[in-house]
Amino acid sequence: MNKEFNAFIAEKYQLLKFKENGRDKDGVDCIGLLLTIYKEHFPEAIPESLGKTTDWFKKSIEESAIEFEKFCDEVKLSEAKPLDIVMFKLFNRAHIGVYCGGNMFVSAMPKVGVANQYIHRRIWKNSLEKVYRRRLDK
Repeated sequence: MNKEFNAFIAEKYQLLKFKENGRDKDGVDCIGLLLTIYKEHFPEAIPESLGKTTDWFKKSIEESAIEFEKFCDEVKLSEAKPLDIVMFKLFNRAHIGVYCGGNMFVSAMPKVGVANQYIHRRIWKNSLEKVYRRRLDK
């Protein structure tokens, strides 16, 4: 499933552009990408209130963790499954991605848009804070 899922994500979402506070096909930010993917695969797994916050990317890592811990459990990276949520600390802010399997995740970033990323690349490996799994997946 990992290679197939990674290819599916790449094909389906990589054409999306980055848009601050974006939540639709016109563009997404990192939380917008998460919401877009989950709306299709697990619409009940993410509270609607999560996506209504504007300037979500300006939240601290601590504020973001509190939000995710309301509906997710933390897991180890070695236990990560496709569609788990990866949280990074970049410049003292939270950055979110969706784990695809095979040590790859997808995220949305300025100047890059939506892209698959290797989780063991130095920038990601050094900034990984948490891996979350929705409680519905247990």
